Amino acid sequence: MKYCEALWKLEWRCPFCEINDDLKIYDYASAYMTIAMAPYWADHLLIIPKRHVDSIFDLTIEEHDEMQWLIRAWIKMLRKKWHHNYSIVVREWEWVWKSVKHIHYHILPDIELKALWIDWDRKFLSNEEWKNIISELSVFKV
Repeated sequence: MKYCEALWKLEWRCPFCEINDDLKIYDYASAYMTIAMAPYWADHLLIIPKRHVDSIFDLTIEEHDEMQWLIRAWIKMLRKKWHHNYSIVVREWEWVWKSVKHIHYHILPDIELKALWIDWDRKFLSNEEWKNIISELSVFKV
């Protein structure tokens, strides 16, 4: 399924607020890590606060700290998988196009930032694909 079709199917419900626990790699009190539902690149992960907020400025200290810990954990995982270059991306403010208005960090290994543009035709992973990738990545947990 294409990304734009998958978002349309959600009928504007937040996919990050409705995620199944078995699709989380790390799960903490106020934040979690999962793979991107429509990845730009292999091993594209997302760090997401559980509370629905639009801006990094609305995060509590606890949410911010847990998200930072998750970013560090994923970078360590990337290094174990031989990814030594990565980008951390967050889209902020109203004028920057966000397809999901729930703040989240993208952790992207081995990609040039100029390659990042909302690609409405990129593939939306099935639950089966999602679970297989999470299982594969769980081997690299720190």
